[in-house]
Amino acid sequence: MEGDVNKTLPSWLVSGTGDSNILVLAPHGGISEKDLLQPSSWPRKGNDLRTAALGLRLAEELSASFLINDSLDRNAIDLNRIDQTARDAPVFLEALETHLENLLRSRERVRILVVHGWHITQSKVDFGFGQRLLGARDEKADADRLTCSEEFLRGPLAHLCANLDADGIEATCGEQWPAAHRNNMMQLFRRTGGADVPEACESIRRIAARGKLDAIQLELGAPLRWEGSVCDQFRKRLRESLTEPNATAIEVPAAKPVLEPDPQQATLQFVDSRSGLAVLAGMALMPNRTMGARFMIFLPDGRVGVFVGHGRPRGALEIHGFSLEQSDDTLSIHFDNHLYLSSAPASYFQFETEQSRTPLHAAQLNCEARPTDLGIAVTGDLRVDGEHYSLQATGLPGPLAGGPFGRRAGRRLYLAHANGRGENLQLPEGSLDETCTAGDGRQFRIEAGPQIAVLRTQPDRATRLEFGPARFHFTDGTTAIGLIESIRVITQETSPAQSG
Repeated sequence: MEGDVNKTLPSWLVSGTGDSNILVLAPHGGISEKDLLQPSSWPRKGNDLRTAALGLRLAEELSASFLINDSLDRNAIDLNRIDQTARDAPVFLEALETHLENLLRSRERVRILVVHGWHITQSKVDFGFGQRLLGARDEKADADRLTCSEEFLRGPLAHLCANLDADGIEATCGEQWPAAHRNNMMQLFRRTGGADVPEACESIRRIAARGKLDAIQLELGAPLRWEGSVCDQFRKRLRESLTEPNATAIEVPAAKPVLEPDPQQATLQFVDSRSGLAVLAGMALMPNRTMGARFMIFLPDGRVGVFVGHGRPRGALEIHGFSLEQSDDTLSIHFDNHLYLSSAPASYFQFETEQSRTPLHAAQLNCEARPTDLGIAVTGDLRVDGEHYSLQATGLPGPLAGGPFGRRAGRRLYLAHANGRGENLQLPEGSLDETCTAGDGRQFRIEAGPQIAVLRTQPDRATRLEFGPARFHFTDGTTAIGLIESIRVITQETSPAQSG
């Protein structure tokens, strides 16, 4: 007799049964209503936006059973953490156990898909199953550490990785999120080994010990979660690999070797005086020896595009669909990827609800930056949301909005004059409405465009960083365009949020 999963579930947990041997979980499908620019909201972890809706869609298409958190903020209870779930949400574990027992009554094996969101804007998925590997057929796979069988790893998962690669969707195996931490919920699905678990988890561990579970964690970039052609193709390939009998990859792409780039970082920011368009691009080898990338565009109509990327180093400043290449005195940038395109940039980093509703758009940039007697000249083309911009832009000294934590408070202005000359100015904190005086006595007024604000926190303080495009009107009648960056340090005594 099957157990009743739904009899005691809280309002934030939805559950259902399907006809296949697949169970879909989405532990981080909730959302935060907090103002993320208030220090009282931190420390925090982002929710995996749109994973609840995606999990339900996958369950429907795979005829799968499902157990999905569709509204609970993970900062209240993190259902992917064994200790928190056992202490604060044992009902989730009870429902999970019931689902597994019901499925195993009539099926030889059960496949578990744990749906997560990776806060990158690449068409990329990182599969986690307890070990970091170079691919699904890596000979270093250790059966005692895996949350799935080696047959599943080398069969359906390898099949899926190969098909995604053919579609231009990057698929990695534990590159960033191997699901190997002792407190990760995935560790409950190991056949052998693993750390001791709370009593509330022991029954699931005993089920896993039967050796009949194939569990994988899906860390999905935004294009695989947001509705669109990339998400459609990903779901199609997932369905094919999990439902076709004996799905096995005929040919698996060879994993590229890990090789640190030289140089290890590059940045460029530029503005186009004709259109008012501004672009920020950068990539660097991070302290954890992985590649981090960012790309932002400020469009003339006030919308802002945001891209974040991640990948293993492959010997160049390059990740999937984005590269910065230095050759002699020329920096070439190639970008062909998706980005969030927000019409409310002031709220984008302030509220998860705004991030969740922001659409994705494809964008392409090809440009070259070369030094001149006056500064940096940038030429090229940008296409985004059906618009085409032919660039004759001025590069600005930087880096902007990316320096080390704790940079001195104040304002930094990055100007491009009409004659192509670039200039940096540093000013104390102050209102953007007041007249400013440069170090050489020149006076000017700032006309700020849309500004983006982010908060960086440490235990004893927070730094509020605002940046965006601006025009600079000098009293001698000349005008410059560029970018403005404002930094303000907020301590516990000065934070208005501390009194709320």
